Amino acid sequence: MTEPLLEVKHLTRDYLLRSRDGFARQSLRAVDDVSLSVARGEVLGIVGESGCGKSTLARIVMALDRPTAGEVLLEGTSLFTLGAAELRRRRRDFQMVFQDPYGSLDPRHSVGRIIAEPLHLESRAATIADRVAAALESVGLKADDAKRYPHEFSGGQRQRIAIARALMTSPKLLVADEAVSALDLSVQAQILQLLMDLKRRNGLTMLFISHNLGVIEEIADRVGVMYAGKLVEIGATGEVLHRPQHAYTQRLLDAEPTLDMIGRRRRVTA
Repeated sequence: MTEPLLEVKHLTRDYLLRSRDGFARQSLRAVDDVSLSVARGEVLGIVGESGCGKSTLARIVMALDRPTAGEVLLEGTSLFTLGAAELRRRRRDFQMVFQDPYGSLDPRHSVGRIIAEPLHLESRAATIADRVAAALESVGLKADDAKRYPHEFSGGQRQRIAIARALMTSPKLLVADEAVSALDLSVQAQILQLLMDLKRRNGLTMLFISHNLGVIEEIADRVGVMYAGKLVEIGATGEVLHRPQHAYTQRLLDAEPTLDMIGRRRRVTA
């Protein structure tokens, strides 16, 4: 059996909260004993309502936060056993696309500089410029767009820029945290199609976080459902979304009247 690209084992994350008087303390468990794996070339969707722990899970997978217990393994290597220098080197292999396509881009810098940020340790400017141009074209933008600034682009175009930046190091894993939730429905469909095309062309593996079941149905090979910090159900997307085994999954489905809207539109127009 092929070793999964990503493994999460018994991950737990507790936060210590202070009361208003600054003395009493309360522990909040944001992620509760979560285990999962993602095969190479697979898209695993994580779905759940706001506050369920899915974004905390994404941040820990990206080593932007540390777990209280458990481990994250990339290609069999535990990320939280690495020293700071080695972790910086390994970050080339896993990149993230955030929810806000404007807030994640520094408005003071040109698009070319923003996209080149993951290559800051490389010194050959000409080579970097060529790679920036290729990255822009790979997400449906123009090489000349490198000279422009984020405010000159629409929300969908800014998310394409964020995706181009994430792809600059040729990562093995892409973590997308609500990457289309701030976009209009028509633009969402375009960005999802772009991600699926990039997956096919580049063999990308993705952990895709969303609260939208229709989006998850469109892009994910498998889906995990999170509730109150726990992974309550996981399986093939069609099985989980159309034959749910957990009561919470059924509640999500009942509250999502537009489920499969994107999929139905794609099948009708194909």
